[in-house]
Amino acid sequence: MNYYLSLVGNQVMAVLNPLLSLQGANYPIHQIILLPTKQSQANADIIKKFVGSSAKSLQVEIHPVSSSLLRDGELLPAPDKIREILQATEQDERLYFNIAGGMNFQLAACVPALDWGKTTFLYPEIQGIHEIHHDQDKIRKKLLALPSPVDVLALQQVPHVVHGGEIHRQLAYALRQAGIRLPQPTYNIEIGGLVFDCMWNDGNMLRFIKVLEQTANNEHDLALVRQVDALGSSRQKFGELFHRSIAVLAGSALVRERVETEGQGKIEVFAAQDSWALKKFCGVVRSEPEAAVRIDRRTETGNTSVSDSGNVVLYTTIGENLMSTLIAVWSHAASAVCLFYTPADPEIVKIKDAMLNNKRLLPTRHVCFYPVDIAGSKILEVAPASAEGSEAYRRIVNISPGTKGHTVFLTRWAQLHDAEIWSLKQPCIGSISPPGKERPAQAPDAKSFLLLKGENVQSSADDKSSLLTQAAELQKTWETLQRILPSGNDEELAKITEPTGLWFEKLVAFLLLRSGADDVDVRLRIPWDEEIKRQKGLHQDSFKTDCDVVARFGTNYYMIECKATKRENSNKVAWATSARAALFGRFTIPVVVFLRYAGEPVQEGGVYVIGYRSFLDPQVLKATLDKAWNDKRKTAQ
Repeated sequence: MNYYLSLVGNQVMAVLNPLLSLQGANYPIHQIILLPTKQSQANADIIKKFVGSSAKSLQVEIHPVSSSLLRDGELLPAPDKIREILQATEQDERLYFNIAGGMNFQLAACVPALDWGKTTFLYPEIQGIHEIHHDQDKIRKKLLALPSPVDVLALQQVPHVVHGGEIHRQLAYALRQAGIRLPQPTYNIEIGGLVFDCMWNDGNMLRFIKVLEQTANNEHDLALVRQVDALGSSRQKFGELFHRSIAVLAGSALVRERVETEGQGKIEVFAAQDSWALKKFCGVVRSEPEAAVRIDRRTETGNTSVSDSGNVVLYTTIGENLMSTLIAVWSHAASAVCLFYTPADPEIVKIKDAMLNNKRLLPTRHVCFYPVDIAGSKILEVAPASAEGSEAYRRIVNISPGTKGHTVFLTRWAQLHDAEIWSLKQPCIGSISPPGKERPAQAPDAKSFLLLKGENVQSSADDKSSLLTQAAELQKTWETLQRILPSGNDEELAKITEPTGLWFEKLVAFLLLRSGADDVDVRLRIPWDEEIKRQKGLHQDSFKTDCDVVARFGTNYYMIECKATKRENSNKVAWATSARAALFGRFTIPVVVFLRYAGEPVQEGGVYVIGYRSFLDPQVLKATLDKAWNDKRKTAQ
C-alpha cells in the first residue's frame, strides 16, 4: 500500500496539487493521511470532502495534531503522530510526503521521524511538482506536471468558459519585457461573467490576470473595475476550495488608481512596464543551479557584536522574506554565516549581491554563499564550512527563512552533520533540536535592512542619535502640544508649525523613542534610478519611496506617515502607507498619524489611523502600537 501524507496549513491547494499530480501520472496511491492542527481542521475537512467526491476509491484519514511541538491534551505533536503511523505500515510500503503543508518548524520536527529509505518527498512550485528521494547518499529527482488549471476548475465544479484565442497584446508585451514564461497558461477564460486574459497554476494557487484599458466611457471603466473587485472578494464565484490571486495590468494611471481604491488591497495592480511587480506576482521560472560552489568572503572589519558569540557557524537561507533571514543572522550573531540562495531567481541574486557589497553591516566575521535549487535537495551536497580549529566550532541551522523545501533538506543536513536546529518564534528564536533553548530575537535597523536588500538608500534626515541631541527642543514642542491641542487653539498651534512638516515627523520619531523604540529614521528615502527618472520626466527631487518615519521595536517594524492636519482623505493616505510598509515585509505595521485628530485609533484597510490623544502620551502610544502588532499577527495566522 502507498500512502500520501501531508501536514495541513492555510493553503488547501498546497496539499491538493501534489496529490492531483500523482494521480495524473498514474501513481498508485491507496490512502491519504492528513495532519491538521485545530486551526487548519476545516481545511482538512474540505480536502477530505473533495477527494471523496472525485476519487471515491481513496481512503482519507484525518489525524489532528498539536499546533506546537508539545502534547496538547490528546493531540500529539506532528512528529510523534508520524512515528505512530509509520509503526503501523509494512516495510515495503511507500510514503509520499508533501513538503508544502504545515509550518516550517513542524516540517523540521517531522524530518527525523520519517523513514528516509521509504519516503519520497513532493514539493510544488511554478515549474511543477518536484519528486525527490534521498537514500544512502543518493538523490533521485523527477519533475511531475502540475494539474491543468482548467482541470482544477472542473474538479471543483466552478462554472467557466474557455474562449481560447491569442494572448492580449499588452500582456504579451509585459511578459516578454520581464522575461517570464508561464507554465500551462490558459487564455481568455470566463468566470462569473468576466473574461480573464490569462490563468495558470503556480503550484500553491491559481493565478489570474485581467488587462484593463481606459476607454472614453468612465462609467464603463468603473463598472469593470468593480466587477473585478467583486470577483476578487467572492469565494463562491471561484469555488470554496482553493486559494487564488488576481492581478490587473493597466496602462492608464487613472485605471490603476481606481483598482487600488476599489480593490482595497485584494487585487494587485501594475503597469506593463513594471517588470519587477509582474515578476513578483507571476514568480520567476527557475532552473537547476550550477554545482554548489563555496564563495568565501571575509568582512572588511571585525564587529564587536560578535565578540561574545564563540565559535558558532550559522547555516540558513536567503528567502523572499529577507527580514526572516536577517533576524536569524542578527539573533545568532555567529562567527561565520553560510547562506544558501537560489541563483535562478534574480531577486534573490540581487539580495545576495547586496549582502556581499554591504558585508560590513553584518554582525559576523565571515560570510559564505552556496547556490542551491528551489526544492532544496542540493543542500545535502554541501560540505560543512572548514575553519581553523573547526573541531571547536558549533554548527547551527535556522530553518525559518527560505522555501519549505529548504527547511526539510536543511534539517536533514543538520542531522547528517551534527548541527543544532533553530527557528524563529517571535519575539524569540528557539531550538527544535535539542529542544527547549530560547534567546531574544534581534533585527537590523531600517537603513541597514534596505541596503542589504539592494535598495539605493539616501541618508535619513534624522536618526536616533541626532534626535537625542535635539531632545530639549523636541521636549518643549511636545509639552506645548499637550497644552494647546485639546483646547483647539489654532493661533498658538500656527506659531510652532513649519510648512515642510519635518518638525512633526521629528516629534513623532522622538515620542517613539520615548515609547521604547530601539531605532527610528526620519525621511528615509529611496531615489529613482536616474534612467527611469529621465524616461518619466520626473523632478530631480522626486523619490521612488519616501518614508516619513520608520521605527523598530525589537524585531517589529512600523511604517509611519505623519500628517500635520486634521483627519481628511485618510483612505488614500492609508493605502499609500501600506504599500511603503511592504518594503520591510508582510508583518510591518503601517500607521498614519494625524496631528489634529482627536478621536480613538481606527483601522482603515489594515492601516492604523491615530491622533494626538494616542501619540502625545508615550505609554498610550506604545499600547496602541502593541495592539496593532497583535491584531496583525492574528490576521496573518
